[in-house]
Amino acid sequence: MKSQITNYKFQIEDKIEEKSVASGEPQWLKEKRLEAWQRFQKIPETDTDNETWMRTDIGKLNLREIIENTVDSIEPSAFSLHTSSNNGIIFTDIKSALLKHSALIKRYFLTKYSLTDTERFLSLHTALWRDGVFLYVPSNSDIKTPFHIIFNMKSKAGSFPHSIIIVEKGGKASIIEENYSDNIDNQVLMGNMVEIFVGEGAELKFCYIQNLNMNAYNIPIHRVYVEKDGKIDWTQVDVGGRITKSFIEITLKGRGSSTNVSGIVAGSGKQHFDISPVIYHQTEETKGNVLIKGVLSGSARSVFQGLVKIDKAGRKADSYLANHNLMLSEEARADTIPKLEIDVDEVSASHGATVGEIDSDQLFYLMSRGLSAAEAQEMIVNGFVEPIISNIDGKEIREKVRNIIANKLK
Repeated sequence: MKSQITNYKFQIEDKIEEKSVASGEPQWLKEKRLEAWQRFQKIPETDTDNETWMRTDIGKLNLREIIENTVDSIEPSAFSLHTSSNNGIIFTDIKSALLKHSALIKRYFLTKYSLTDTERFLSLHTALWRDGVFLYVPSNSDIKTPFHIIFNMKSKAGSFPHSIIIVEKGGKASIIEENYSDNIDNQVLMGNMVEIFVGEGAELKFCYIQNLNMNAYNIPIHRVYVEKDGKIDWTQVDVGGRITKSFIEITLKGRGSSTNVSGIVAGSGKQHFDISPVIYHQTEETKGNVLIKGVLSGSARSVFQGLVKIDKAGRKADSYLANHNLMLSEEARADTIPKLEIDVDEVSASHGATVGEIDSDQLFYLMSRGLSAAEAQEMIVNGFVEPIISNIDGKEIREKVRNIIANKLK
């Protein structure tokens, strides 16, 4: 059935254009915004008969009110950057980058097609985005200190940050992005988008942490393009929000390119998480690995819809999807739907999934050593997620993630 979302046939073009002009945006960006708004109004509403959305119903999201509040809002989302820029590195807010590096932004800004059913929310994002980050890492630059970004939603308007990350040939960098929101009574929508371009032989580690408030709907779109012998390590931690529908699209464009995607979903109460990673092997001798772990209590639900797509040119590709879930209550639920789409022989592609409860023998053993039931459960959960947390750069960030997960599941 179709979600019961109101009709969006209302006009806000004048406000979009007014804000674009007031911000000093180039003509090409203003036109892209207006085209996206027109496209958004023509795209059918989210349909729960659609395979992509059938397990995640956003029918209670008052999108019209959020859109109107967003275009009327004069206060940008709060965000901060934690590092310095030098030696040809550009690390700044995307609005400043547009003024100083417009041609470079135009070359990368939303120039690629989507691998997933994101067109409707992508169009909305393109029309309404306001803030974000631009990072440019020159060739052969090896940045030891992680770049740190924090987004914090502070109003009932939607938030649509757009970030562009470029790591040129031979460059190495690490990014930590945290997403939070104040305790707002109204519904809010986080429509974050990140576009990442990893050059030949370049390496990037990206850590995405999401701990929004319980009235938040979270629909991020992450796109990554990796050239020859390039590599991206992607780590994702989803803890907050009422409903999350997360799209992760990684295209392995160049021979020898690779990715490792790992993630944690920690949910409680009536939270709903739908994680949809897509690994697209576009050429030969590429490698992809996906591991998402879920820990759920209360009546929380997780959905894993992972896809490995190997093109006709993808000979000798090696790809694996895995989703493992630990249920802490009888009401919790996990649906795991890994898929393989393979158009060529001579590849290695497989998937695995598990859904289970805490092992009673492990629990008994720990309690026999003097731990309470709650302490024993926490220790087992920690052991379950720690291999993913340990991949995150920065001791303080790792400890923060451990504490967020522990507090969520108490």
